[in-house]
Amino acid sequence: MTAETSDPVARAMVKRGKGGDFRNPERIRAWAHHIGTELGATP
Repeated sequence: MTAETSDPVARAMVKRGKGGDFRNPERIRAWAHHIGTELGATP
């Protein structure tokens, strides 16, 4: 979320210091590894 977001609720959250990136980096790495493995698999 950034201050430029079009959603008024999200914009208010950012103004109050509650914005940011709340994604779980470990889950993203695991997902990316899974996708990479699937793409590299031979049929």
